[in-house]
Amino acid sequence: MHKVENSGENIVSSDFWSKQDGVREIFISWTEKTCRMLARNLPQELLKEIEKAQKVLITRGVEANQYEILFEDNTDTPPLIVVDVDGQSDKAISKPVEGLNFALWENGKKILELPALFRLADTLPFAARE
Repeated sequence: MHKVENSGENIVSSDFWSKQDGVREIFISWTEKTCRMLARNLPQELLKEIEKAQKVLITRGVEANQYEILFEDNTDTPPLIVVDVDGQSDKAISKPVEGLNFALWENGKKILELPALFRLADTLPFAARE
């Protein structure tokens, strides 16, 4: 598990970015009101698609114990990322969070902030379509 040092909702430092091996990696860090996705080496095409989103829908699939992060861009095929709760997240959220925000951090910098909605489901609603 990665260490994340906070200042409110912002990240001051993390060991997440210390690796320079070129491997794509995602880690989810939660604060009281923000889901922060720390990313390394995401494809530029994916980042461009994510930047078109107006909001983020985060679903925790209880059966799979994964988070589905859907970047709602009002298209038929919005960008979607699935991460394991264990190993790729510092918390297993188990109840809705009012007023949730989402922040994408790439290589140590916050590059996107959007409103978000968190929900629980038995299965992941969109990942099954992939």
